[in-house]
Amino acid sequence: MTLYIDTIGALIDSLTTLTVYCADDNCWHGKDVDLEKLAARIGRDHSCMHSDLIKLNWRCEKCGGRKVTFRLAPG
Repeated sequence: MTLYIDTIGALIDSLTTLTVYCADDNCWHGKDVDLEKLAARIGRDHSCMHSDLIKLNWRCEKCGGRKVTFRLAPG
């Protein structure tokens, strides 16, 4: 059986961690995303692919930059 992790809900169910990192001016500040909170805001069926996540309004807490990258880590 193949497990596809392609939605916010699938990330939650698979215990995968999503971390967002600032890529502005080499800041590289990172923070784990509260997936339950994100799912409540945009829905469990929202895609977790980079091209879809990047469209959300991300802002670095440290420098205020908006250029971000994402990393997934299996749970």
